[in-house]
Amino acid sequence: MEANLEFSAFCRSIQEGLEQKKELKKYQFTIENGAILIARIRNGQTSSVEMKLDDSYERYCKSGDYASVYESLEKYLTEIGANLDKCLESNQKEKLIKENLIFKLVNTRYNSDYLQDAPHREIGDMSVVYCWKISDKLFGKLTNNVMEKLGWTEEMLYEMAYKNTREMNPPVLESIYEAIGPTWDTSYEKEIRAKRMLVLTNQSKDYGAVMMLYDDLLQSAAKRAGEDIYVLPSSVHEVILMPVSLTNGVMAQLRLREVNRKEVKPKDTLSYTAYKYDAKAHTLKPVDFGGRKRKSKKTEKQPINLDIADKVR
Repeated sequence: MEANLEFSAFCRSIQEGLEQKKELKKYQFTIENGAILIARIRNGQTSSVEMKLDDSYERYCKSGDYASVYESLEKYLTEIGANLDKCLESNQKEKLIKENLIFKLVNTRYNSDYLQDAPHREIGDMSVVYCWKISDKLFGKLTNNVMEKLGWTEEMLYEMAYKNTREMNPPVLESIYEAIGPTWDTSYEKEIRAKRMLVLTNQSKDYGAVMMLYDDLLQSAAKRAGEDIYVLPSSVHEVILMPVSLTNGVMAQLRLREVNRKEVKPKDTLSYTAYKYDAKAHTLKPVDFGGRKRKSKKTEKQPINLDIADKVR
């Protein structure tokens, strides 16, 4: 059988099918950035989880058998729904969320709908968002309503997630050469550059760009580079780190925009702002354009605060 549905059409079809299922009528289904959000409201409380549909779509593309893929997905989501009902019991929910709370970095503009009812922290043109991990591909969405009912603040969320995120999905720092292999480029000069350019992500390589918020990881990268580094938030899944001797702020910014335009799917775009990490000062600031004027929002010019590690030790 031939797979003739584009990813967006596949996602819509899945949503429509689930909404027509009698046993799932009590749940709300929303498609956002290639993921399905399943919500359950009971007695004024909302519990929701998010699951990426990439793997399901990949199975569909390989087999062309939409009915089989949909059937397995429907069965899985029915089981998830039962777990959502359990999560609405407050005595279980607080402990479950607290122990599994993590954060991710996303592009603010591309996720404006998602952010409307979610606690978040804007960092330039990015936002830190919070969720609780259920499985490798399944995450519960943390809403303002849930945060308030639990008596938490956004600052408390950040501190809890800061500790949990790297423990649950440890960081990975490697050269682009190590990450992609010797086929990255055949020229000797670019091969050497590839060995000096680094990639910072996590073990699952899923929303690993958030590792740029950890000062000690940037310190390790700068030590490995032997100098300060440019930080390019190249996608939600990883950041590219370039020794400052390899380029300058203007070229780092242009490189980031080139990556966004040519290599990153729109739903995975993270930022259009390149940063410079000063290892001695422990600061992460938007790149200096050397006097060139640059149109940007005021928030995009602000340094990123990395001073939190002492609070969560």
